[in-house]
Amino acid sequence: MLKIQKNYKIKFSFFLSSVIIIFISYGYYLSDDRYFNKVISEHNIKRPIDAFNYINFNTSNPDGSDAANYELNNIFQKYQTPRYILTKRNYIWCDEGAIILATFAHELGYKTRLVDLINVSNGISQHTVLEIYEENKWILYDTQNDIYDVSYNDSAGLLGYSAIPRYRNYPRYYNFLVQNNLFIKQMALTIRSVNGWSELIKSFALKIKKQNLTYYNFF
Repeated sequence: MLKIQKNYKIKFSFFLSSVIIIFISYGYYLSDDRYFNKVISEHNIKRPIDAFNYINFNTSNPDGSDAANYELNNIFQKYQTPRYILTKRNYIWCDEGAIILATFAHELGYKTRLVDLINVSNGISQHTVLEIYEENKWILYDTQNDIYDVSYNDSAGLLGYSAIPRYRNYPRYYNFLVQNNLFIKQMALTIRSVNGWSELIKSFALKIKKQNLTYYNFF
């Protein structure tokens, strides 16, 4: 009896260890962190300005066109990851561009913070930019207006108002966890009632197809 219990514990420990290894290793292999590092490598992105130019080249501002309206009504989701915005969307808003740039900059080793530009006349945030700490100072990047290294009022002035800043730390620890493990990301999306598991299944199926693996070999 004791021998059976011991064998059971050994098998359970082996199973649990295998699950943890798969959760960590394969979760990172399919993670957004690895995706952004791949983009950085393939497009020779070495500095924040390189990422800024890449985002502006590959995205557009919402312009009221039929294509933009279709995207808003059919592809836009309430909760979106930076990878989803960059790969599934084309017409992006100021805060979305700032978050994508922050993700790139963080991968490059820079400190970042989101800055909401509050309209001094009504107290409402009408624009969001990103600041990146470079060469011992914070530099503003405005992906919507395609400008950088300008003042808050220079950025808000293009939208017709004067502004005061409100700072938000980004990325936060939660973003780090979601960014570095696909399984954690899918659980977070599911909790927020976003159908994230379908994307996980598609990722598994694609990897199996590319590597000519059977389900038996995969598991």
